[in-house]
Amino acid sequence: MSEKIQDFESSNVSEIEFFPEDQKALITFKDGSAYEYAPVTNAMIGGLRVAGSKGSYIHHSLPRGRKVKGSRKEESELPTDPRLQSYEPDECCGNPIWRALRAGELDKAESWTCPKCGCEWKPDEEGPLRHWRPRPVLIVIR
Repeated sequence: MSEKIQDFESSNVSEIEFFPEDQKALITFKDGSAYEYAPVTNAMIGGLRVAGSKGSYIHHSLPRGRKVKGSRKEESELPTDPRLQSYEPDECCGNPIWRALRAGELDKAESWTCPKCGCEWKPDEEGPLRHWRPRPVLIVIR
């Protein structure tokens, strides 16, 4: 018997299902991928329930997940925008913008704000390529 963990907020995780008898968890991410984690104890699931960042907790506290076959996005859910997307490497914003690009969140966006530092990013359009670059915010101190 499984237990669905509900009523949680996450920018990366869409569904968590825990199988206590098998000590396994099936976690589905917002990009459509799903991973099975084992062994997962009740204490680990308790930590996941209260974690401020579900994705960070999964990455640092659960054993390495095994990708579940057929868990990719359905073809109808894939972005229809034919433009290629790329981004400027960045130590702070690199992972969050990569996840947003991968999930298709930036296909039609005109700008993106990093959830970590608040830096604004805008794309440069070069033919079929949209290359995202951070745009510095100027702060005037008087």
